Amino acid sequence: MRVLLVIMLFLVQCAAAQSLDTLKTDSLKSPKFQMHIVADWYYAYNSSAPKTDVIPLYVSMNQNNQVNNNLSYIDLKYESKRFKARFIPAIGSFMTANSASEKGVFKNILEANVAIKLSKKKEFWLEGGVLGSPYTNENPYSQEHLTYTRSLAAEYVPYYQAGFKFTYKHNQKLKGSLYLLNGWQQIYDLNTNKSLGTQIEYKPNSKDVFNWNTYIGSERSLQNPNYRTRYFTDIFWTHNFEGAFSFATCAFYGLQEVAGLDGALDVRPWGQVNFSARYSMQKLGSFSGRVEYFKDNHNTLIQGLNQNLGFNCLGASIGYNKYLIPVLLFRAECKTLHSINGPIFPSSSSNFGDNMVLFTVGLTAVF
Repeated sequence: MRVLLVIMLFLVQCAAAQSLDTLKTDSLKSPKFQMHIVADWYYAYNSSAPKTDVIPLYVSMNQNNQVNNNLSYIDLKYESKRFKARFIPAIGSFMTANSASEKGVFKNILEANVAIKLSKKKEFWLEGGVLGSPYTNENPYSQEHLTYTRSLAAEYVPYYQAGFKFTYKHNQKLKGSLYLLNGWQQIYDLNTNKSLGTQIEYKPNSKDVFNWNTYIGSERSLQNPNYRTRYFTDIFWTHNFEGAFSFATCAFYGLQEVAGLDGALDVRPWGQVNFSARYSMQKLGSFSGRVEYFKDNHNTLIQGLNQNLGFNCLGASIGYNKYLIPVLLFRAECKTLHSINGPIFPSSSSNFGDNMVLFTVGLTAVF
């Protein structure tokens, strides 16, 4: 890992030596500053356990039986031919849950990064800071997705990463990125070991986007002292997001090495597959839905439920979406999860139940 880091820094130094002398001049050519303000408010109700305060499994829209702010943020962007910067401070129940392990001001940083183009002629960029995650086709910004709530797939991969990103855009159809990271969704490094990620994005036409991503790194920490190397890969396809009929599908698979008392390594797998779609009817709004399957029999990632049973779950949702005015999006969704292994969900009638049913409505303002 150290050898790779030295090679990366050497390449950056060589490329930067050619580009920094003209960066200041190029930054003054057609600079572009953008600012967007987004406020996403919701009401969620877990009919399976109506008296609980927090909806299990989720960091998105996870406060039960109350009106709450899911995610409100200011998105600041600056872009010129050779330099880019982005800063997104944010608040909301999503930030409280998703950034719980971070320290101080980092609890309210969704993204904060800068990028420099390392070549005059080729699209070779170096980006550093708190970066958006490439894993799965879903991010925290609900207005950008077919369904209002996030899938289990998105909730159990990083929403953000901290480190460096090297990107080369071969042409309008193909680009690739290499990540050097602190770890699996970590701004503050938990074990000083660095992790690697890759991304290949292919756009064969204006309607389709294919992504293949990988991750490898040590996940040993005070919380999980027996964890060792994590291996992960995902692939997703999005189609026709601006059209009348749109869909997205994603599958991923991961392996976690865990050290036993005798020092032997146990390899624990997990994985999922999901499919979501939306049908738009212009002025009448649109209907969306999702089906998903998630399996984590060793509770490697999904913890905190009935630990006597592994997580093996089917899910489905259906929703309605409509812009009330151009800047205000109304969404309503009903989602259900069913445990295949047995009762794991908090229930009002007993300790655990086989099913969890969620109703969520939201208003998202985008300026």
